[in-house]
Amino acid sequence: MQNDIPRKIDILFRTFTRPDGKEYTYGEVALGTSGAISSSYLCKLRRGQNFSPGFNKLESLAGFFGVPVGYFFKELTPKDEDELRLIAALREPDVREIAERALALDREGQETVLHLTGVISRLQGGKER
Repeated sequence: MQNDIPRKIDILFRTFTRPDGKEYTYGEVALGTSGAISSSYLCKLRRGQNFSPGFNKLESLAGFFGVPVGYFFKELTPKDEDELRLIAALREPDVREIAERALALDREGQETVLHLTGVISRLQGGKER
């Protein structure tokens, strides 16, 4: 499971992006961990050049990206990766507001919202789930 750390770090970088949609730089993450992990060490971890980060380093990374530290110690499934994408999406203010408003609707209202978002997605060239 230790050699899974680079993949998990890469997933965090690709999933939890800056507000402009770009990946955080190693320097930004290092700064966001209050120096608990350096940018060069983080780069080596992500590339798989170092497989033995201490618990404190993983805890700092988890804190920066807003995931539980247990993320690094469990086997990831495709469902887990989908849930990470959902968590990241819910950090977007508009997405969060849509979700919060949908929670206040009855089942019929939620189905209507789901249908409408599907129509809008198709019109914009996206795909429905």
